[in-house]
Amino acid sequence: MSITLPKPGALKPFLTKPKIPGLLAIGLLAAQYILFGPGTSPDPLCTLKVEQIHKSTNLIEEQKILAIKLNVTSECNVPQDSTTIDASIDQILGIQQITVREFINEISRPTKNENSKARFLWLFAECEKSEPILYSGYAEGHVLLRDGRKIEVSGFSPKFQAISCQVKAK
Repeated sequence: MSITLPKPGALKPFLTKPKIPGLLAIGLLAAQYILFGPGTSPDPLCTLKVEQIHKSTNLIEEQKILAIKLNVTSECNVPQDSTTIDASIDQILGIQQITVREFINEISRPTKNENSKARFLWLFAECEKSEPILYSGYAEGHVLLRDGRKIEVSGFSPKFQAISCQVKAK
């Protein structure tokens, strides 16, 4: 009994021809992407960066106001709609830490270029030249994400900063 093998040229179209047409395969992949998305979205993570208190050179140069300033930035790993904070500037007076200026219910929205970051660059307290005084900043609040979720955030300045400026009474 003899075994007959097919000619090598006869197998080639059979092996290279796809069993599912290419257009159908692309359609199935597109449907999967639409139904299940590009993958699971990351858990939202937001941080509040409270910078070191500093003398505002911009206010001195532009408005002739001597002031100390607190810059705060909220940043998330997903797009945000807005950030709302309460912030304070504190000083060490003797052995006590006291709040010399409060900023309540401040709201900032991200820019179009940075949709996951909101900046607070207008928090300042007017002051007068004095001996160096230790100042620090604190902020707490929440970030409202674009998908409607709310994330609580808070932060402190890295350390107290000595500045030769006494905050004026309000």
